[in-house]
Amino acid sequence: MCTVVCLNGAQFFFGRNMDIEGSFGEEIVLTPRRFPLHFRRMSKLDTHYAMLGMAAVIDGYPLYADAMNEHGLCAAGLNFVGNAHYFPDESCGERSLAPYELIPWVLATCKNCAEAQDALEGFQLAEIPFRSDVPLSDLHWILADGETCLVLESTETGLRVYENPLWVLTNNPPFPSQLENWRQYAHLSAEDANGGSFFSLGLGAVGLPGDYSSASRFVRASYLRESVLHCGKADLSAAYQILGAVAPPKGSVLDCNGRPHYTTYSCCMDVARRAYTYTTDENRRITAVMMEESSLSRGDLHRIPLRKEPSLLWESSPS
Repeated sequence: MCTVVCLNGAQFFFGRNMDIEGSFGEEIVLTPRRFPLHFRRMSKLDTHYAMLGMAAVIDGYPLYADAMNEHGLCAAGLNFVGNAHYFPDESCGERSLAPYELIPWVLATCKNCAEAQDALEGFQLAEIPFRSDVPLSDLHWILADGETCLVLESTETGLRVYENPLWVLTNNPPFPSQLENWRQYAHLSAEDANGGSFFSLGLGAVGLPGDYSSASRFVRASYLRESVLHCGKADLSAAYQILGAVAPPKGSVLDCNGRPHYTTYSCCMDVARRAYTYTTDENRRITAVMMEESSLSRGDLHRIPLRKEPSLLWESSPS
């Protein structure tokens, strides 16, 4: 479970909920321009575009869940269980990546979606785990740069790149089926559907799905994104409001083993400020990490632990 929502108004914001059963060792990680990036098939990159995002660092390698690069290209991987298909290593040619390499390679080498789409032409994703004790995740990916949004899905037919007119992604089913399902709800409206009698506002959205299934979150996030953009409110606050409207609280969704899947963190990449902002399940206060120019040419990873302790801003009582 996960949801991505992009707001591309006067400024561009890329928001994401990580819905999972617990921590995966995530922290904020800045990969600077001179940090060597190694790939199983592709050439090593000694210099590249810098990137900032949420990752687990294992054996010194940043395994990104979501990130943006210094030019404003953003990416995130979301669960795609049962539909993701990676190809045997021995059947893949030189133009192949391990799934965990996709985000760092694209963000390291591409300034925007157009460059990424061209660069990924003819690629395959190889079934190569990071390590024997770190199994591959079944994922699909969303890329966005403020002008274009793409969805990348590796299935049995190969790696497909789709243009995404809704700027939203959740999990299953495959993206073309999500679009087809969304069309059933295209009639929903934020306008008063009760003829002004003031029985209740909001009736134009009767039928908007309210559950936490992937298809329902896709529709709800798409509707809310369009409504927010229509009234001209494409800002950080709006991004977090939409993410909150599709975020399952702990205990509201259980997996087959009875474990709760919930929003462990929400993030929003503020591209204009080159800032990665986030909240956690424990700490709802927004924390921001900037891409400082002085840090981008370092040679080592810059790792920042998450602020998970509850944080309150106390106001003094009137005397």
